[in-house]
Amino acid sequence: MSALALAGGAVLGATFGAVAVLRGSKPLHPVGVLRHGTLSIRPGAASTGVPLLDEPGEHECLVRLSRATGLPVPLPDIHGAAIRLDAQGDPVDLLFAGTGQGRLTRHVLVPRRAVGRGALTTLIPLRSAHGPLLLGLFPDPGEDAEPGAFTVRISRPGGPWQSRGRLSLGATVTGEADPPLRFDTVLHPVPGLDHYPTERALREPAYAAARRGWPVEAETGSVGQ
Repeated sequence: MSALALAGGAVLGATFGAVAVLRGSKPLHPVGVLRHGTLSIRPGAASTGVPLLDEPGEHECLVRLSRATGLPVPLPDIHGAAIRLDAQGDPVDLLFAGTGQGRLTRHVLVPRRAVGRGALTTLIPLRSAHGPLLLGLFPDPGEDAEPGAFTVRISRPGGPWQSRGRLSLGATVTGEADPPLRFDTVLHPVPGLDHYPTERALREPAYAAARRGWPVEAETGSVGQ
């Protein structure tokens, strides 16, 4: 792990913590909509080493769609999708942001007016037993504003996208329009997926500072709710 990554993580941590205190909410993606969802996995021939992606099945989940900076519609923003699933009773999270989908642009954030106008990816490859892996959500064509479903795809760095299933969105979660649910891929990794050390050094201080700057006493994060 490089000293540069550690220093960058410290800077991000201080920045995220300060923004969380000033806003009294999440430093990024402050406002969103939480919906019920179903993740349907239809694995391909190639194994990823990630049980969630390699075993066919239907998984209930929570999906939060949001805008990174909170700019009002119709101004362009970086759209995000956060997914929470249960893994043997424990929460696991996946985070996606609006990017391109080409070999290079899939690693570049792209502001858009609506979430349905382009791909959302994990931006940086995650570490799996079979090497780096990128996940993506691709909205159905013609659903610009808020798609009812996404195609789930995976790729290796620079490789083609391969379909892995569907993410279908259901009704908005009842109660608060945007309950204080905190998604965190460092604390709640998907079994078989992890961050590489450099990325972890950047993310961990930022997430920890955001938690300190915007403490949440109780989360309504159960998928079954």
